[in-house]
Amino acid sequence: MLASSRLILRTATAEDAPFIYQLYNEPSFKEHIADKNIHSLDAAKQYLCDGPFAKAAGLGLFVVETKADSKAIGVCGLIQRDELPRPDLGYALLPDAWGCGYAFEAAKCVIDSANDSEILAICRPSNTKSAAVLTRLGFKVLRPITVANVTNDLYSLGTD
Repeated sequence: MLASSRLILRTATAEDAPFIYQLYNEPSFKEHIADKNIHSLDAAKQYLCDGPFAKAAGLGLFVVETKADSKAIGVCGLIQRDELPRPDLGYALLPDAWGCGYAFEAAKCVIDSANDSEILAICRPSNTKSAAVLTRLGFKVLRPITVANVTNDLYSLGTD
């Protein structure tokens, strides 16, 4: 578990399936990240068990909750993609949580706890809000990269 002044980042459980189903089916999630084919609660439960929520060697996504009301508002963590040489930062929030600084705060918790001195991130060029968060965190654009047949900008926080 990780924490900031307003957030708790905790390990996901099977009880998070309805939240994951909701978040991953938000139109904004599908537009800016991808359609992960989580179209049922059973698929969400399976994704929680087998997908990027399964923790290994400091990698994996956390559920992001507000401390004030323990409400799940998003996910954040480090993922190791086959296409990338190092872990990359991933995050997504429900639209109601946008504009409150939660993405920055959650990402900062993950970065500060990381064992890796260099972290990557990918972001679609059209996702200007997420790009602004990455820039505020200190990431720099390296180059375009295609991941899952989608062109993204590759960002680096570290030595590249």
